[in-house]
Amino acid sequence: MVLAFISVFFNTASAQLVAVTGKYTGTGNNNNAIVGLGFKPDFLLINSDQYHAQITTSTFPADNTKSMNGGSAKTGLIKSLDQDGFTLDDDNDVNKAGKTYNYLALKAEAGVVEMGSYIGNNTDDRNITGTSFQPEMVIIIS
Repeated sequence: MVLAFISVFFNTASAQLVAVTGKYTGTGNNNNAIVGLGFKPDFLLINSDQYHAQITTSTFPADNTKSMNGGSAKTGLIKSLDQDGFTLDDDNDVNKAGKTYNYLALKAEAGVVEMGSYIGNNTDDRNITGTSFQPEMVIIIS
């Protein structure tokens, strides 16, 4: 099983977390571009009060989105992470016409936010290495 992980470290003297939170109203249309973030996100979480949160990262294959409710990755939700935002497909989980969605976008920065993947081996007490710092928070998505 391949697991994607993101390590988030919030308090360093040498760098700051690059993050944007915001909201948008769904259009129900394919290729709905959400712009104005000021950077290309590496981690994106979208949530509403009606649908399960959806997540994608720059380490996922293009057009792959994972529900925080479990299950396999799906296509046709978050189409891409773009230079100044992200682009959505017409799926109700992320883009129902007239529905308000909230998002959290993070940019990977050395020593602050790092992402990668590893292959699970059903062994406990396993060290996952490869980050350049000791993370304060780790999110694991299988």
